[in-house]
Amino acid sequence: DCLKDPNTFAEIESDLTFIGMVGIKDPAREGVAESIELCKRAGIRVIMITGDAKATAIAIAKDVGIFEDNLHPSTDNSQGAFEGREFFALPESQQLDILRTGNLVICRAEPSDKQRLVKMLQSI
Repeated sequence: DCLKDPNTFAEIESDLTFIGMVGIKDPAREGVAESIELCKRAGIRVIMITGDAKATAIAIAKDVGIFEDNLHPSTDNSQGAFEGREFFALPESQQLDILRTGNLVICRAEPSDKQRLVKMLQSI
């Protein structure tokens, strides 16, 4: 019952000893990297739309070959990675230019962002 009472948290979380940390990687499904490579060879651009954080999305894009692995994992847009809100804050003409060229990752995308992106791609 003491775990349900926020007033006891400070007492419960005092005098703890750190004994370790666990990291989890959720890899892409088998065959994704190969499929993306086939798309590249066929001249097909790849656009990944995800709800993941930007750094996570860039790491996944590198793992599966959407982005080149030798590029620095930055938070700028040099690799074609945008958060949904930053992409849609751009002028529409710039959005369309971005959608026309290269591989692209849109992250932290809401369901409405995904629908909007698909409609924009269909209009190109």
